[in-house]
Amino acid sequence: MRALVWLRDAVLSVTAVIGVVCVLLLGASFAFDVKSLVVVSGSMEPGIPTGSLILSRMTPASEIVVGDVVTVPKRTGAELVTHRVVEVAPVEGAPEGRELTLRGDANDVDDPYTYGVAVAGKHLLTIPGGGYVVSFFQSRDGVVATGAAILVVVVLLVGTRGETRQSVRRPRRGATLPDGAAHPSVRASGHDAHPGEDARCASDDPERVESR
Repeated sequence: MRALVWLRDAVLSVTAVIGVVCVLLLGASFAFDVKSLVVVSGSMEPGIPTGSLILSRMTPASEIVVGDVVTVPKRTGAELVTHRVVEVAPVEGAPEGRELTLRGDANDVDDPYTYGVAVAGKHLLTIPGGGYVVSFFQSRDGVVATGAAILVVVVLLVGTRGETRQSVRRPRRGATLPDGAAHPSVRASGHDAHPGEDARCASDDPERVESR
């Protein structure tokens, strides 16, 4: 019984933590335009290890300065790159635009081309290993594991509640009666036992009790 309760509490605690993190990320995404990204390369190590989860806030390019770590789209497609800004240049004909020169902290040279952007994801927070967790839950195995965890929680909740109700209803052996409480056999007979008399006489056949 105690093992089931401990297991139930452990599963509920882990589930609650994951739920809170998801709610916070979702709330931050809507309220502050914060994006979460999974790091898949080591170009920003050791500060941002591979497999990290990073949070970035979409920021006007005019507010980006040298030294910021930003996330911007690559020229070659829809993929994103997260590197440090080493140079900022204005864009002719676009007052809000900037031409950014980037370099990964683990790289010896700048990126082969610049990035012309109006907004960029400015790095806020790194959660080492968080990307692996997010990727797992987004995978098929993660979906199956989540469903299994929910099923385990439901079974544990139902099972432990049933055991608790039975333990409350079932009196313990050797339990003492409160002071002044009559024995159940005495109450059932409708008679009170007099001092010095055995309480069992109250349940005897009335015809066998001698009157004085």
